[in-house]
Amino acid sequence: MSIKLRIQLIILATIVIASFILLAISTLSINNLSEKNIEIYKADIIKNKKEMLYDNVTLAEEIIYSYYSELGEYGDHYLKKRVDILFNIIEEQFNKYKNKISKDEMKKLIINIVTSAKYDGNGYFWINDFNYKMIVNPVNKELNGKFLEDNQIAPYVKLAVDKLKNSSKDIVFDGYTFYSKDTKRYLYKRFVVKVFKPFNWIIGTEINPSKIEEKLKKEALKKISELRYGKNGYFWINDTTPKMIMHPFKLELNGQNLCKIKDPNGVYLFVEMVKVVSKMGEGIVEYHWPKPGADKPVMKISYVKIFKPWDWIIGAGVYTDDIESQVIKMKELSSKVVKSTIVKIVIISLIVAVLLLTIISFMVKYNIIHKIENEKKKIYSMAITDSLTGLYNRHYLNEISTPLFIKCQRYNYPISVAYLDIDHFKKVNDTYGHDKGDLVLQQFADIIKGLIRESDLIFRLGGEEFFIIMPYIDKESAYDIVKRIHQSVKKQGCIYLEKGKICYTFSAGVSDTIESDYSLDSLIKTADKKLYQAKTKGRDKIIF
Repeated sequence: MSIKLRIQLIILATIVIASFILLAISTLSINNLSEKNIEIYKADIIKNKKEMLYDNVTLAEEIIYSYYSELGEYGDHYLKKRVDILFNIIEEQFNKYKNKISKDEMKKLIINIVTSAKYDGNGYFWINDFNYKMIVNPVNKELNGKFLEDNQIAPYVKLAVDKLKNSSKDIVFDGYTFYSKDTKRYLYKRFVVKVFKPFNWIIGTEINPSKIEEKLKKEALKKISELRYGKNGYFWINDTTPKMIMHPFKLELNGQNLCKIKDPNGVYLFVEMVKVVSKMGEGIVEYHWPKPGADKPVMKISYVKIFKPWDWIIGAGVYTDDIESQVIKMKELSSKVVKSTIVKIVIISLIVAVLLLTIISFMVKYNIIHKIENEKKKIYSMAITDSLTGLYNRHYLNEISTPLFIKCQRYNYPISVAYLDIDHFKKVNDTYGHDKGDLVLQQFADIIKGLIRESDLIFRLGGEEFFIIMPYIDKESAYDIVKRIHQSVKKQGCIYLEKGKICYTFSAGVSDTIESDYSLDSLIKTADKKLYQAKTKGRDKIIF
């Protein structure tokens, strides 16, 4: 018997033995998959689902707390931000016209600016002096020209003047309580005043902090209402009365008392939720509830947790029919294994016979797939990159901004942006040709790349417009980066020709999420407005 034949017989015998062993092992494994094992499998799924619900509710709680945590210093920060914006405008106009118009004309100009300044619908500013005299109040005009040292209608005048007189600062915060005829109860207002030194005027504004809290609540509710997990997972919020605060699908429940709502088995589910959080702060509640878009109630396991500062119960759930379907699939799979085992044994014998061909085919396929993947990467790189400058393009800006903004918003990190525009670029193209304009764009891109941080992202939006995202820093720090770019362009921003040279400058607007919000569109609009200001003020400037 030849060695070749012996090897073939050994291989054949090995295949037969292996086939019988595989059949025996498969049969034994299937028989051991008893109802007890199925129940263990089911219990593991339920345990994992509960852990997932806990994680999701905890995430929702963290989001709500991030809004709640803003409440403490939000009021004074909010007021200071508004009055600082107004003072920037006033001081700019004062410096612009102080040597061009008379003092009386200057006062009229500033009064005009203050009376026309509005924010958030009904926010306004007033001016009084250190003699308790109201210079101008655009809302309560009957106070204009009056001395208000002992006036109860405008107690903020005396409070502000006295506090400034006893302080070395030119800006102070304070508050007062007054009786509202509209709500028929006492309300608290918080105000800020700042001294305009050239005329020794006191300019102020005020807010109702409760409105700030309501605003933060609305923003938090909107955020939670949009959150989803899994196939049909969502969050709802009710309070301990219990009243529905927010349900993203059952809108008719919002604002309704939930005491009498029960499932088909008589479980007063929302009352049970209140009992659970009252006893332990958080926990599991089981009941029947319709899936989104359906009417028939199915078994649901929910995790609820109390957020005490606002008396909110945060809830999220999973439907058990999804779990049952997984168990059924497991049983069906076990049954199929028995039928497929014999077929597999036969197939294995055939596979061995064509093993060499399979390996060769696999290697060919692997090489082809590898090349395809490389081509995909090249195509993707071309899709997100500006071919002229090598910078990212607007498509990648839209793609990368959402996950970046969600991450920074979750951890309350600021994001700053800069909108850059090469001044008079059209003139460069018209005078020297588009090829020289391309050299300007390439050099400008190289200068920026050499001065930004590793974490910063730079994009060419089209033409001569560039956009920089600078995560984790505020606009003051971002301004320093853009300023370095500006200084570098001043020194290096020239393209040398055979005869002469092309020198260029740029204008920029800088903004951040502190003055805007975590929205790319909002940041672009804010930065674009400042870019426009830079252009209208003569170009070659950075406004932040």
